[in-house]
This record gives sequence, C-alpha cells and structure tokens, in this order.
Amino acid sequence: MRVAVLVGIAVYWLYHLGGSLISGMCSNEIVHRSFQPNGSLELVIFQRDCGATTGYSYQLSILKQGSESNRSGNVFISTKAFQAEWTGHSSVAVTGDASDASKRIDRYRGIRILYNKS
Repeated sequence: MRVAVLVGIAVYWLYHLGGSLISGMCSNEIVHRSFQPNGSLELVIFQRDCGATTGYSYQLSILKQGSESNRSGNVFISTKAFQAEWTGHSSVAVTGDASDASKRIDRYRGIRILYNKS
C-alpha cells in the first residue's frame, strides 16, 4: 500500500513538472517582431527547437511588448515558414502554407487572425 502511494505521488509530480522541464529544454530563435499599431502588444515569429528527437517548427505568439517567452506559440504553429503582420490595431494577417499547422486559432484576446495562402 505504501509503495502504491509513493508511486502515485511520483507520477503526479512527473506529470505536473514534466511539461515545465520539457519546455525548458527548448529554445526559441526570434525570426521577426512587429509592434501593434497604437497598442501595447507585439507579434513574434520564432523558430522553436526542442532537441535532436524533434524537428524545429515555426511559431507565432502575440505578447506584451518587450516580454520574452520560452513557451510554444500561442497563436500559430507550423513546420513551414510563414509571414505575419499587423493589418490594423486588432487584426493580424498570417501568410503561408498552413496545411500542416498543429495550432491555428482565429482570435486571440480580441485580435482577429486571418490566414492567407502565399
């Protein structure tokens, strides 16, 4: 019984801390930054590399201006390179092939995300 409890506790901590440990092993290389017109946000395109066992990916996050993140993209994730720009205070255009996107959201914190094929 005691062993089962210890195993349960170990599994719990590995599950909850594992995501943080794996995220910490990844690196993000900034490809492009663009400030929100008359706003406090910026879009950041970056290449994310999580080591030899996974390929790198291209990702898009919308963040508070000047902030850094080692997390995965909060808007768009693809294995293919793409471009993104603000098209207004509350809209962003992403241009490229999104056919293999593992994450693709249409709205983030009131900002509309439009996707266009290149």
